[in-house]
Amino acid sequence: MTLVDSLASFEKRCNDIDDSGSMWDGLKGQDVRCFSALAFAIGTPQSAPSDTQYEELATKVFGGSPTLGQVSGLRRLHFEATTLIVATLNEQVKSDTADPSALVKKLPTAEKQSRFEKQQVRLSGVKMTGEMAPSHQLLDLANSIIESGAIIWIAPSRCSKRDDEIHANIKPSSSTVQVENSL
Repeated sequence: MTLVDSLASFEKRCNDIDDSGSMWDGLKGQDVRCFSALAFAIGTPQSAPSDTQYEELATKVFGGSPTLGQVSGLRRLHFEATTLIVATLNEQVKSDTADPSALVKKLPTAEKQSRFEKQQVRLSGVKMTGEMAPSHQLLDLANSIIESGAIIWIAPSRCSKRDDEIHANIKPSSSTVQVENSL
């Protein structure tokens, strides 16, 4: 799942911009629940919406006569959504699918947290803390397997726990070797 399709990330960003929660509630009421849906709700990433279109959208989202602050917050969120769509598409076009490290896409932090909370409810008898908490790298790898549909073997050395990742500041190691000229 990419950032543009993450419901949890979109909800978090809506609530960051409008802490009253009315923006998220209004957009959810209009079935706009992710950045990709908002980017195409009005205008397109290549053509900016008019002031009238923003006013009409704000009226649908907030109801009645929206304030200038509400319209500006909605404009900002729409701009971020279209920028994310363009950046995501650009990344997909430029990515080299022959490179296996390009297949592992990071899951947004808000999405990881949301999935973790849902899993804790679903698996009430299992506490995923300490030894049982998987690292973010492992979650990203497992998610890329699910999204790509390509089953790959995960070496036990890559199955680290979250505590070790935090304490040791484990970063994904690059499999690229650089050779420097020495005469």
